[in-house]
Amino acid sequence: MSKMKSKIAIFLAALFIGCASCVEKIPSTIERCKVDDEECLVRTWNEMTLVAYKSGIPELDLPLSDKHFVDKQVLSIGSEVLKITITFTNVTVIGLAKTKYSSIKGFKKDPKEMSGFEITGFTPFMSVRGHYVGSGKLLLLPVTGSGLGEVLFGEYQSSSDELTATGVLLSTFAFPDNTTFTFKILTKAEVRDGEEYLSPTKIICDYKSDKHHFSFENILNNKEISDALNQVLNDNEELFSKEVKGAACLSVSNVLKRAIFPVFKKYPYRSFFLD
Repeated sequence: MSKMKSKIAIFLAALFIGCASCVEKIPSTIERCKVDDEECLVRTWNEMTLVAYKSGIPELDLPLSDKHFVDKQVLSIGSEVLKITITFTNVTVIGLAKTKYSSIKGFKKDPKEMSGFEITGFTPFMSVRGHYVGSGKLLLLPVTGSGLGEVLFGEYQSSSDELTATGVLLSTFAFPDNTTFTFKILTKAEVRDGEEYLSPTKIICDYKSDKHHFSFENILNNKEISDALNQVLNDNEELFSKEVKGAACLSVSNVLKRAIFPVFKKYPYRSFFLD
């Protein structure tokens, strides 16, 4: 072997050894689990959620916040009495700070053997609020409106005078049921610089909440009509649960996507788990 080839070989070997120590590692403050230890995984995810909303996790680029923003959300509501399409913009999702995970399944030692993983959790309260534009019909009466709107999910107990987007005291609402989400995160394995990474590609959501509360202001520029239409929505909210399900899933999926997709793409898969 020529001297030049020997130098190149030595350089490449040194580069490889050096890069092995340069791979991003999960912060030591985060508990790692065995890949099949569901109890440990659930505990770790719940601890991370709590820390994220109290102080943030800068190492994972998770800021301190219980307010998450979604650009746009469309909600179509239809029944024999009311048919209306509502488009939210500048949407704020509030309440996920109290999310508790109950099940995390699907991780395997070899990420190439995975098609995805599944997480199930619940939150006692969630609000989706923002500016809305709506149009439709109440019986035969054309209905339009624009202004602040909000859909509340789950149970909320407040000792403060916190206001909803529409100016109604949240403490007036006490919903007896939890909002439960199940997310199937589809994944594929990628190899970068000799390391395997888990790359999430899509989120499939299922959601259940037995109670919703609707509040929209400025319908037909008339408070009495606004109050009447809100009353119709809330008296018949079980009729609209299917339509609300899609909107809620999309909002929370967008929040989850922004939170976890970058983390899995940043750290090698093996760094998440104990051997």
